[in-house]
Amino acid sequence: MHPLDELLKWLPALDFAVLSHGFHRHGRDYIVFVEDCIGSDRGQHEITFTHCVRMDYQTRVADDI
Repeated sequence: MHPLDELLKWLPALDFAVLSHGFHRHGRDYIVFVEDCIGSDRGQHEITFTHCVRMDYQTRVADDI
């Protein structure tokens, strides 16, 4: 079982807002604040990825938005 399996059970693959993100002040954990309006656990959530040395993510929005 992959560690992200539990996260992906309630966080939709699309259509959630990333409110803020960044490394914790000690520089090891990466924290993402998201808001989900359509998934099974609606509301604002803090997701912490521990022991990170690098974080890559993408935001995809059409050019006309």
